[in-house]
Amino acid sequence: MGMQQNAPRGNQQAYPGIKYNPNVRNPQQPVVPQEEPAVSSEDRKLMLGESLFPLISDYLKTVNQPEDLAGKITGMVLELTEAELIGMIQSQESLAKKVSEALDVLAVHKEEDKQ
Repeated sequence: MGMQQNAPRGNQQAYPGIKYNPNVRNPQQPVVPQEEPAVSSEDRKLMLGESLFPLISDYLKTVNQPEDLAGKITGMVLELTEAELIGMIQSQESLAKKVSEALDVLAVHKEEDKQ
């Protein structure tokens, strides 16, 4: 019969002379990532705007409008709710509708400036 080693019990240490240090991570244990701080509403809008800008720019090309309006229109639509902005990213139809409304507002404003 082979020799069996007795496992430490209770307060017995497996390695005498070595003390537990809670500040040292066991390399065999996975590192638990720290929870990311919540993204502010302003930052979410900025991220949505960054996603919308190229979509708006591409749409303006398809309707023969100047692409340099993409920044202005993106700024205008960022006044909408986050749900509406996400809808614009997910649906070409929603994007087209909101961009057309913004183009109409710009056209009216341009006419008012001429008078």
